[in-house]
This record gives sequence, C-alpha cells and structure tokens, in this order.
Amino acid sequence: MATKTIEDQKLVAFYIDQIKKTKEIVNRLSDMTEFSPTLLLNSLLSLVILPCEDAKKRDGKRIFPGTYKDLIKKVGVAPVTFQPIERYANGEIVWEKKSVYAFVRKLRNGIAHQNLSVHVDVDRVVYICIVNKFTNKTCIEEAKAQYQEKGLRATKSYIIDFEIRLTINQLKKVALYIADSYLKAIEGE
Repeated sequence: MATKTIEDQKLVAFYIDQIKKTKEIVNRLSDMTEFSPTLLLNSLLSLVILPCEDAKKRDGKRIFPGTYKDLIKKVGVAPVTFQPIERYANGEIVWEKKSVYAFVRKLRNGIAHQNLSVHVDVDRVVYICIVNKFTNKTCIEEAKAQYQEKGLRATKSYIIDFEIRLTINQLKKVALYIADSYLKAIEGE
C-alpha cells in the first residue's frame, strides 16, 4: 500500500471534518422549517460534490459500495427516470450500469448544474425535483430510437437520463446515506 503524503492526509482530514460537520447540520437543523429545503440542498451539494470529485480520482464503486436496489430500499425513494448514459460513441449510446456510484454521480450533476426545481403538491408537501441532462446534439438527433426505447425524454438540447422527486425527509436520507458511505470508505483506509 502506498504511503500517503502529508498533503493527502490533510485533504482526507478536511473531507472527514467537512462531512461530519455537514451531517451534524443536517441532523440538527433540517426539521421542517422554512429554511430546511435550502439548508438540505446546500448540505447535499457539499456532501455530493466532495465525494464525487474524489471518487473520480479513485474507484467510485469502493466509495459507494452496495447495490443500487439496496440504496433505494435504504433511502425509500427511487428515481422517476434512471437510464444512465455514459457516453455517445460511433453512433451508439453507451449505457452505464445502474449502480450507487452512477446514481450519486447523476444526482451530483443535476445539483451542480442547477437542474432542480421545487414543487408543492395539493397537500402542501414540498418536493425537490433533480434531473441530469445529457447534452450531445449528435446523439439527440442520431440515436433517437435508442433513448426512446429506454423511455427517455429529450429536447433539442439534452436527454434526461436521471430524474428524482424527493420530499425534504427523503432528501435528508439521501444526504446522510452519501455522507455515511463516504466516511466509511475514507476512515476505513
């Protein structure tokens, strides 16, 4: 096993501290108050961006272990749409396997690119909708049958390959799941 440099150790310590403090904020302050949606989105942004950026450098499957089905059972909500596109190459869509890492990455992309909206239903329940937009105009034009076969919607600019609608409590569960997975991975090293 390679020895970590002092800079690597400082970075890991920063991640651990940031995630633990964010978890504390989510647990303590994310009750159903007028600020809870904003607080949770800001916290989730921190919890998703840091691990995902680090996971790109490592094996994301190690950071977010387990199966996609187990994740859905644990957080209690499934995406409305989840047919993750990895890339478009040689006239074909390359589909990514449904995994926890793909879920977190698509969620991260939706939040980071501000592809989210807030909705209130007739019972005054607040939902946050997060989508990932796969943008490749050639793919949209040439591979229409491929993504339509998977039930994906498209505009002239993008294909939606991930969409999830979350209540505040569900968003909290997702945020804490991501935080706990990441802490377990980096503290267990």
